[in-house]
Amino acid sequence: MNVAVIGSGGIGGLYGGKLYQAGVHVTMVCRSDYEVIRDRGITVESIWGSFHYRPHKVVRSVSECDPIPDYLLVCTKAVSDDTALKLLEGLPEKSDEVAVVLLQNGIYIEEPVKKFRPDLTVIGGIAFVCTFRTQPGYICHTDYGRIVLGDYPQGVSKKTRLLADTFKKAGVPCEVTEDIIRARWGKLVWNAAFNPLSVLAGGKDTGEIVSDPYLLNIARSVMEEVVRLADADGHPLSPAVVDENLEATRAMSPYKTSMLLDYEKGRPMECEAILGKAVKKAEELGVETPTIRTLYNLLMSFNRKLGGKNRDV
Repeated sequence: MNVAVIGSGGIGGLYGGKLYQAGVHVTMVCRSDYEVIRDRGITVESIWGSFHYRPHKVVRSVSECDPIPDYLLVCTKAVSDDTALKLLEGLPEKSDEVAVVLLQNGIYIEEPVKKFRPDLTVIGGIAFVCTFRTQPGYICHTDYGRIVLGDYPQGVSKKTRLLADTFKKAGVPCEVTEDIIRARWGKLVWNAAFNPLSVLAGGKDTGEIVSDPYLLNIARSVMEEVVRLADADGHPLSPAVVDENLEATRAMSPYKTSMLLDYEKGRPMECEAILGKAVKKAEELGVETPTIRTLYNLLMSFNRKLGGKNRDV
């Protein structure tokens, strides 16, 4: 199996390394870390056991991947609607056997890729993990690690099952779902609340948010709005999902969200993927989401200073 991992941050560096350990031929597609990873490889400090690996090939763009990979694992931040499209520009036209796996946050992020290349198998991927890059070529994995995979918009193909089995062989908990959209709504319940609040509340970690009754009230309102949206979208979630997420957050070791880490480092945040698409879907479905919309507008004001893009709301 040949896998090209796009993005050498916390997600790509960790899961690319686990696939490497399972005997997969791994090509790392990266830009800012190119020289470091080419010369030194990647060091991963992980709860699964720390390790070092040197990808079989390190390139700057998809067009340099040779041979054409079986899977393109997109692990970059989804900071705009065309993030994945820009990364796939170098993919040859005769590459219909490639499966594009979007291991990113957000809902309906697969749609632009499916429209751009309807011949490709597009797989949605959701990572429940605490992992981040501490410096170029160094990854710190502190908790969790489960992955959920499913074909977009629905179903589970042989390619998806094979990738899931390979992850499991590598020691990564991985499951497949017939309804990846529902699974994305499920993760958004947590993401839409805790990622924005961590920034807007002045740099709070997850433990501080669930310990503050006022922030907790906002978080619960956001989560309940996401549940209503998922239901209106035809992908209903369990009524208990809000309380389950809050209890899980109380039980986990406090940590800074990925959005807060991006903000602190002056990087554009995933505002559209995590909140903007939910706002747009709410407009389409006629669902009132006042808390989500308020957080989105506040967050976009912050994001403008970091070079993020805005849209009319």
